[in-house]
Amino acid sequence: MSYLSQSSQGIQSLATTLATCWSPPDHGWIKMNSDGVVSMNDDNASIGGLFKDVNDHWLFGD
Repeated sequence: MSYLSQSSQGIQSLATTLATCWSPPDHGWIKMNSDGVVSMNDDNASIGGLFKDVNDHWLFGD
């Protein structure tokens, strides 16, 4: 937590919107998509991810 507190001093809050869409992996491969978030207000963080096949079928993840 001390690193987070030190590194967040002087950082301005910026909001960015980025339009993205899922693109399938090459045949025979699976693809992992992940995302995370950090709250500077209460020092909480969370991350999640999932795996999909070439047909956009969910394989596993949370």
